[in-house]
Amino acid sequence: METTYFNARCKAKEAKLLSQESLEKIAKSNSVEELTKNLLDLKLIRGEQIESFADLEQIAKREEREFIEFLKHESVHKDITKFFLLKYDYFNLECLYFYLNMKTKETPLLFEGNIKISTMQKCLQKQDYGDLTVGMQKLLKMLDGSSDKSYFFVDNAFERAKKTELLALSKVSKDLFELQNYLSDLKNIELALRLRDEKMFSLVKVDGGKLDDAFFKKLCTDDLGSILSDTKYSIYKNVVEMIVEAMQEGKPFQKFDFLMDCFPITFLDDKKYVAESFLPYVRYCYLALTQIKNLKIIFDGMLANQNKKKLCSQLRRVYEK
Repeated sequence: METTYFNARCKAKEAKLLSQESLEKIAKSNSVEELTKNLLDLKLIRGEQIESFADLEQIAKREEREFIEFLKHESVHKDITKFFLLKYDYFNLECLYFYLNMKTKETPLLFEGNIKISTMQKCLQKQDYGDLTVGMQKLLKMLDGSSDKSYFFVDNAFERAKKTELLALSKVSKDLFELQNYLSDLKNIELALRLRDEKMFSLVKVDGGKLDDAFFKKLCTDDLGSILSDTKYSIYKNVVEMIVEAMQEGKPFQKFDFLMDCFPITFLDDKKYVAESFLPYVRYCYLALTQIKNLKIIFDGMLANQNKKKLCSQLRRVYEK
């Protein structure tokens, strides 16, 4: 009964999310005044004073803060709540680690997830990791005993640890577990190709997925023509082609990031009416996160005076209502 109730609430909340048309309308605003009117029409301004494009960040922050509060106070399952809050925990812990252990400049922290930021800071300062997750404890002990303190090594270690924990938490749902495995495969393809392209030899595979070590090594070492030929009939064909194209044209890996954002949306397309599972709730969470990302893309693009057509092309896909 509780699952059905939460799923019904999520369907109602999903109906209030912005359509692709609404997002593009915001992105195509030609002035702060026109933008303010469009945001008011879409009920995206709630007390914020918008006098310039620089003021838009507060809207995205409020949207993200409200989403986190939704996760914390309307949890359908504790592991799924942890699943969606985990990225905030790992981001905050990594920022603190770089600041306290690697003496880098302070990085703005995100919102508090499942673990208080003050708790993380005390754990790092005292090197007593008992209040962190098991995955975080193992990660920090590994880093403490490692001689490699480069940025890429540490960043990749955090990424691997986060992916491992996400995979473990996703086991609450067969479909969610399948989704996470596929996303792990995509991440490993990107890691392998980025390693060969940018000589990042500290990169290591993340856990999960079905991508075997031989294929990972092939992506790292073989020529691009051979890689494209070998993946021609595989489930990774489109991903590999997209990244190889970016590499050949000397472009950054933004296309891959776009794909990683869009795949969960595609995967969960038909999960809205699976009444006796957690998937409608999961679907809404991914949609809400996609909307937050789209608003950030729009607001950052406007602040940078980005071309409207290019800005709209960067928007992540949303569900048709």
